[in-house]
Amino acid sequence: MNAIIEYLNGTIEFQNFGFNWMTVSATVAIVFTIIQAMSLKKQIVRVVNNKNGKSISTKWHAYATMNLASVVYYSFTINSLAILITGLRTFEHAGILLSASMYKKTTTLEKVLPIIFLSIPTMMIFSSHKEWVFLVSHLANCCAILSQAWEIYKNKNSGCVEKNLLITYMIPCIFWIIYGFCIDKWAVWVVSGLSFISLGITLLVWYKFNKGEING
Repeated sequence: MNAIIEYLNGTIEFQNFGFNWMTVSATVAIVFTIIQAMSLKKQIVRVVNNKNGKSISTKWHAYATMNLASVVYYSFTINSLAILITGLRTFEHAGILLSASMYKKTTTLEKVLPIIFLSIPTMMIFSSHKEWVFLVSHLANCCAILSQAWEIYKNKNSGCVEKNLLITYMIPCIFWIIYGFCIDKWAVWVVSGLSFISLGITLLVWYKFNKGEING
């Protein structure tokens, strides 16, 4: 318990707590992370209940699982509670990956991607240029997000993809941009802006090809 209290006292959120943009943006980001966790759980339930992983991008969820694991480590290097909490979504992305893989046909490449993507947290741990690792890994994450748009476009059907998951990921990007400026971490606001665009494109594709055939 003492270790937890000591950690919380050392976070940039605690050190800068007050009625300011850092506190507001961090609080909203954490609240949305909780909402995202609920949407991720709903996505898992939807896949399992329907026994259908149609249009779910295993590439995105495989990448997100490993990328968020690296985010957890990165959060400790800059003492950010908000970033730590958002990184914990790695477990639920792993859940979506496993459930979707059970109910859809995957290629050999898709099956080995989680092993390949282990290089991301490995680089984050051992690299002395963690800002650049964070930037590059999240630029690749934008491509992974767009693979979800491509999966929907390829099937001409939104399938079992949870719309609310995309929305709850997109909205807080605005507050992450503000947060990145407040903590003076350029990589955070850059990747948040690009993620907003990637998610916006994916959401538009979802609406275009939503057939309403698979219910949650």
